[in-house]
Amino acid sequence: MLKKVTNGFCTLAERMALNRLYKSFVIFIQTFTKNLFTYFKKVL
Repeated sequence: MLKKVTNGFCTLAERMALNRLYKSFVIFIQTFTKNLFTYFKKVL
């Protein structure tokens, strides 16, 4: 059962989609922290 699920997740298309999702998430975090820093600089 578990092996079948893991094999399903390891298809190329799903791996590419996960990779894209991960990259956009990382970019989101970076821009978020950058904006947070600039906001704190303005406040302080």
